[in-house]
Amino acid sequence: MPPKTKTHSLARVEAEAHGLDTLVRCYWREIAAPAGLVQINAAAYPGYPGLSPCPLAPHRPYVAVISMPHVQATILAPLDRHPHIGIPDVDRYWLRRRNSCEPLNWKTFADLLLRELSAHFGQLPAAELREQLGLSVDVSTMILASRRPQGVDLGDPDQAYIQSEQSLLRGHPYHPTPKARSGLLDSDLTTYSPEVGAKFSLHYFAVKRDAMVQHSILAADAQTLIAAEGPSHLLSDPSWALIPVHPWQAGYLLGLESVKAALQPGAGQLLRYLGAYGPEFSPTASVRTLFASSSRFFYKTSLSFRITNCLRRNALPELAGALRISSIMRDLKIELSEHFPSFYPLEEQAYLSVCLPSTDESERRKVTEGFGLMLRETIEAKRQVGEVCLVAAALFGNAGGGRGLIRRLLATASARYPQLPRLDLAKRWFAAYLEQLIGPLIYLYNQAGIMFEPHLQNIVVGFADGWPRAVYLRDYENARLVASRLKPRLALSLSREEQEELLYPEDKAELRFTYCLFTNHIHEAVRQLSYACPEIEADLWDLVRVELGRCLRRFPSAHPTSLLEGLLKGRPFPAKTNLITRFTAGKDALASYVPIGSPWRQNAEYHARTQSAASGQLPRALA
Repeated sequence: MPPKTKTHSLARVEAEAHGLDTLVRCYWREIAAPAGLVQINAAAYPGYPGLSPCPLAPHRPYVAVISMPHVQATILAPLDRHPHIGIPDVDRYWLRRRNSCEPLNWKTFADLLLRELSAHFGQLPAAELREQLGLSVDVSTMILASRRPQGVDLGDPDQAYIQSEQSLLRGHPYHPTPKARSGLLDSDLTTYSPEVGAKFSLHYFAVKRDAMVQHSILAADAQTLIAAEGPSHLLSDPSWALIPVHPWQAGYLLGLESVKAALQPGAGQLLRYLGAYGPEFSPTASVRTLFASSSRFFYKTSLSFRITNCLRRNALPELAGALRISSIMRDLKIELSEHFPSFYPLEEQAYLSVCLPSTDESERRKVTEGFGLMLRETIEAKRQVGEVCLVAAALFGNAGGGRGLIRRLLATASARYPQLPRLDLAKRWFAAYLEQLIGPLIYLYNQAGIMFEPHLQNIVVGFADGWPRAVYLRDYENARLVASRLKPRLALSLSREEQEELLYPEDKAELRFTYCLFTNHIHEAVRQLSYACPEIEADLWDLVRVELGRCLRRFPSAHPTSLLEGLLKGRPFPAKTNLITRFTAGKDALASYVPIGSPWRQNAEYHARTQSAASGQLPRALA
């Protein structure tokens, strides 16, 4: 018999616990900590002094006291450490109001949070935020109730990759609505969500070639590439071409008036709907990017429903910009492979879409963005035989599931160093990972002027015998060119449209890059690896500091006062304000950042004091 799924009630309890944890983390990071509303104190048991009768867990020697002044409430979070940076893992939260202390639940905190933020900002929350908060928990409940336990089979490299993509049950730990997907029926969620192991065939349209927009950096054009994998035998003559779409998107497009008109038979017919065809594809963690081991490409499809906080449609400027980045990366291929032979950027190789005549600009955009499709190079083209590829989020952004994967990888890796103690093995393994990850990204940023977003979902890691062997970088949609770091020849080759889409100022670029690599990615890796082992957290951060310093010396910046160099001197890591952006209905691309501290601040202060003592002066910033 197949393994049983969770009951709905158990799934709801777990989903609400996840929802509570992310909401508290968002408030703690974005509002409370910057405003000085968080104190981390040593806890005394059986209760915290002055806060009895709060029965905090005796295995947690610290407690974070998080104030919500406008609603006169205090959140208590028992901790196993005084963190070096950011927020450690919390098993349970408590609510202290007046003389009572009780376990905190998601519904109570969501209400307190919206009231607190309304008073803090002097405005009501964005109209849809409360709905999105509930929807995220509802979707999480559905996922947990529908998913059959399967795990990631590290012994089957051909299956392990897509299993890792579909294993992300919790979502972003610092996003208020990590699993929100609006505009879907319950049956859609169970049919198309990666977390439940979804598989489905693509749906195809035939389109008149003069209504198609396409571009390719390969020898073959986009329509030829699609025809090689699609039902080209259904095309009536060479004036027609194929375009595949996600099956949910097919239903959406068929409901648009201009698409209905283009489907009408006759001399002016521009579209024909061909239906489902071909092998089954699996949605990856992004929901809209699809994978089949038999295909040459990832299919990055458009979806006109909101995932987390955005409609996931492929606009033409974004498609063209990503392809231009691929062309630039091709020019760097030789030197990249010389410096980093096990770093593999996955090219965006071709895109195509449909343009239909319409008197309404909004309708034209819905069609063009709704059909937009990017063909991305697949991992299978570069994966070595026997290599196990896992998306980094499955390891470092997946709570207990990720820790289980890490333990299994370390158990395999221990064969190389059988006498090495467990924690020392973990540190050596992490050092090998950092060596694969940091260098090529620093090189591309400092030397080539290309800013990628290497967050946990954009990095895939290749393992050989449990050890990190390779890093695969994907998704060029938000890659940008740093104007102040570009080589003059490249800068002059950009068209006006490319300049508008791709050029980015230094201050914004370094914030986004540093946040994605160090805060979103490496910080979460340290949190996972040091779970229940606070004694190794400082050692792990020392490994990061050493590798970053080595890479900055090897590939120095033309701007030695930049944020990257500043990190080593104790400058705070930046964190994106997902909660504030959602509350104020701001644009994601314009999100602000808050400092979350530095794991190296004490080292930097000690170094500065030592240097100053030698000169007889105290640095002004530390006086």
